[in-house]
Amino acid sequence: ALRTGGAPAFCSDALEGFVELPNPPGRYRADPFLVRHEGTRWLFFEEADIASDHGHLRVMSVTADGVCSESRPVLEAETHLSYPCVFEWQGTHYLIPESAEARCIELYRAVEFPWRWTLEKVLFQDLYAVDATVLKHDDRLWLFVAISVAGGGSNDELFLFHADAPQGEWIPHPMNPIVSDVRRARPAGAIFREGGAWIRPAQDCAYAYGAATVLHRIDVLNEREYRETPVARIDPDWAPELVCTHTVATDGELAVLDGRRWKPRAR
Repeated sequence: ALRTGGAPAFCSDALEGFVELPNPPGRYRADPFLVRHEGTRWLFFEEADIASDHGHLRVMSVTADGVCSESRPVLEAETHLSYPCVFEWQGTHYLIPESAEARCIELYRAVEFPWRWTLEKVLFQDLYAVDATVLKHDDRLWLFVAISVAGGGSNDELFLFHADAPQGEWIPHPMNPIVSDVRRARPAGAIFREGGAWIRPAQDCAYAYGAATVLHRIDVLNEREYRETPVARIDPDWAPELVCTHTVATDGELAVLDGRRWKPRAR
């Protein structure tokens, strides 16, 4: 669902005025990411087949008054793809999809933004990692990602890495895991600015996967320390019959989030 008209921040505003975007028949959409480029706002997201749960990544343009174009696929693979974290670094756009099923974290570079991407580098191999989220801060790149360690769940622990370039060496933070709490570890969308602070969305998976979103103010972020404070919570009550809400995105003018409701299976 999306909301226009200035898109007041998630932390301080009642979640009203959102308009639902319909899913194609037999499919669902999730994991919205917003990117502005040369005067156009692009909405990247996962689209998956309900029967097989196999997902790929798509993109559509969105006008200031919320009119969406037809979507087009931008990345597909034999394994499931989701959570299209798109970011810009030194004039080039990069994309890190969730490719946990392939047990790796891959970096793609835009060849023709936003339609064509090429694999630039495999950043991490032989691990089960979900929802990698990149933040540009203090002339460095910071990678927040939930990793399943020693056979544990993928929702429990958040790890942090940093690098001086997307293709560079990603250095683990000395405080890893920086969060060990199923109620607020797993990322829930792009980190955004509000009130002069960085806000990190996270999933509360204690009751169910993506049951709610918890917003954290990042208090300290450097190569030695990390601290954050929970400041707000988004429960699945902003639309009728929702049971989960697990990803948010905002660029200051447009706000997007996703939710889940149960529907009868067609017979």
